[in-house]
Amino acid sequence: MRGEYKLNLNVITFEAYRELDKLDKGFVGTPNYLGLAYFWPGGIVKFDLREASISERRRIHARLLKEGVPVGSDLPIMDHRNLTEQDKEVLRAYARVTREVMKKAPWDPVPYYDDDYWPSPAKEVAA
Repeated sequence: MRGEYKLNLNVITFEAYRELDKLDKGFVGTPNYLGLAYFWPGGIVKFDLREASISERRRIHARLLKEGVPVGSDLPIMDHRNLTEQDKEVLRAYARVTREVMKKAPWDPVPYYDDDYWPSPAKEVAA
């Protein structure tokens, strides 16, 4: 007999969730990822990934791994005010895969990192 197992995360204690999240952080970058821990770079791409379901996060994570896109601790440290070409490729890969899995319209996150879009506080003070 094959059973179906479901875990309702809405009814577990905070301590139980925290332990599951800690366990899942160790699974980031592996096929064992559960879909709880975050694995994405900060910045604008986090908005789509935060609203993704656990199942969508698992599929996004698996696709990124399959395509060789870095996840979790393998991500390069990004200076969001001075993106390298590698940073831009990673951000675009996250946006493309996330939007495909979540069946949303494609978009390019890179222009949102431009200083003209998000002026730095130093520029505002100098003006």
